[in-house]
Parts: sequence; C-alpha cells; structure tokens
Amino acid sequence: RVADLDELAPLNDGAFAPMGGLWSTIADLARWVGFLVDAFPSRDEPDSPVLSRASRREMQQVHTASPVSIRETPRGARLSMIGYGMGVMISQHPKLGKVVSHSGGLPGYGSNMRWVPDAGVGVIGLGNRTYLPMSLVTNELVERLASDVFANTDRRWDASAVLEAELRSLAIALFEQPDGLVTHSFAMNVPLDFPIDRRIVDAKVTALEVGVVDHWSFLSTSAASGSLSGQSGTHTVTITASLSPTIPPLIQQYEVQTAALPSKGRTVE
Repeated sequence: RVADLDELAPLNDGAFAPMGGLWSTIADLARWVGFLVDAFPSRDEPDSPVLSRASRREMQQVHTASPVSIRETPRGARLSMIGYGMGVMISQHPKLGKVVSHSGGLPGYGSNMRWVPDAGVGVIGLGNRTYLPMSLVTNELVERLASDVFANTDRRWDASAVLEAELRSLAIALFEQPDGLVTHSFAMNVPLDFPIDRRIVDAKVTALEVGVVDHWSFLSTSAASGSLSGQSGTHTVTITASLSPTIPPLIQQYEVQTAALPSKGRTVE
C-alpha cells in the first residue's frame, strides 16, 4: 500500500458501470469460467436452463478477427492469431489450441481470466495496482497447467499423435487387408463421400500394382492433418489424411498417391 493515496469508491451508475462496476471474487469468477469451459465438447447431455452449451460455444467463437501479427514472448517469436467473440478474446496457441481470455482494469485494479477449452483448465488473476498486467501471470500459469493436463491424461498437445496412429492403421488396411475397410473406423462422411466397396476395389488394384510397402514415415502438417509416406520395391506411396473434430477424432478424408521409382536399367552411351 502507498500511504498518501486514498482508497477509491466503487463506480457510480453510468456509462462505465456495466463494463467495470462489478465486484467479484476468485471463487465467483472460477464458477463463471467453469461454466464457459463446460460448453466443450458438444454433447447430448442435460443442459443449463440459463444458457445452452451451444450459446456458450458461440460466445467463444471469433466474430471479429484482428490482423495477424508476430509478437515476441519469453519463449521466442510467436504468430498471433486473435479475435473478439461475445465478450471474450479468442486466440490460437500452437500447442494448446484455442485459448479464451478477457482482461479488466480500473484505477487501482488489474485482472485477467484465461482458459483452454481442450484441456479444461482456467486461470484467474486479480491485482490491486492500477491496470496491473495480470495476463502475463495467467498466460504463464495456463501454459504450465495445460501442459500437465495434456501430458498426464488422454488429452494431448494436438491431434497429430492420434492422426499418426489412425494413418498407420489405415495403411495396413489399404495395402495388406483391403477388405478390412468395411469395418474400419471412419468419420460418418467417408462412406457417403465415396462408397466403401469402391474404396476396397481401388485399394486392391493399388496394392497389387505397388507391392509390399514398408519404411513408413509420418509428417504432421497441422494438429489434425498430415501424411504417411512409404516405399516398395517399385513405387513410393503417400497417404494424406485429416481428422474429424469429434471425440474420438476419426479420419474424415484420405487420399492415396503413388509414383513409380526410376528404372534401374543399364545406361547406353
């Protein structure tokens, strides 16, 4: 405390009262953040009579985007993708995915609340100095807490590990057991996009042409898309795929590309 400063009275009614005239506690704000986090994932369960999960998710979608920029952080330069939802800011973290936040400040106060829907983790910071940048604290804490959640539960930094497992399973089906595509776990759109029986025929033709494929290697191009590449004695093979935004995530699209290796015939001068 500073001895020669007076304590400020709460704001009176007026233009700023609705946006800054609320008094709360960590516990109350935690209930509010928990209410918003609980909107994820979408599911068929009893819903709140006050505000549906669908409406809460709509609040936490970008409705007005800000220009993409590069900002310096303690961990180095980071591409900043941020936008405004309905009363909250939404950003995209390269590992945590969606991060939702909101700051507050008045003479004598600074605050920030921040949460990661995919991890179910939130942090709230209240400070008693004018416009105290509590976001520096909450950002650091939410990264630590979310990383612990992803490391110690079935939640992950991103879906790339799930995609790799799904792609390797799909590769076995395509090149070793094409008839198994009938029971393979795909997103519901896959058989609608192209019939499974036609996919089986194409897989058998490709497998017969290419032969035994091994030395598969995985490459992630985003959290939920990537490719698996391999090689046979005559061809290179690449399977590209993307995951559905469901729980569990399933392959919703895939494509197989093959290319014949150069001939090893004798060079004639």
